[in-house]
Amino acid sequence: MGSPNDDRVYPVSDGVVEEVKGYARSLGLKFFELPSPYICYVSWLNSFVIMPDGTLSKCTVRFYEDINRIGKLNGDMTLTIDEDKLLWWARGGIINNNLRIAACPAFSKEGYD
Repeated sequence: MGSPNDDRVYPVSDGVVEEVKGYARSLGLKFFELPSPYICYVSWLNSFVIMPDGTLSKCTVRFYEDINRIGKLNGDMTLTIDEDKLLWWARGGIINNNLRIAACPAFSKEGYD
């Protein structure tokens, strides 16, 4: 992300990653494996971010953009949701089965149709 220590950080090859994972497995550790193909949590209709003011969002990267503010958690514990915005986030997964969009709807160029 950029820091004074960037010159100390080196990418690790896939072979080294697999070697470390193999060693960890030999110790009895288990891994959370992402499904293949990867579908971002944002694409699922049951995934929300509740902001401190009760605003409902979808994405933890595009916090301050209007498209990310999809509704509100009301004082009576009900939800008010902007369905068009919610479906915009789900457009790659359940809407049109486009796995490229579902992997990261936040930066996909395609709009909701």
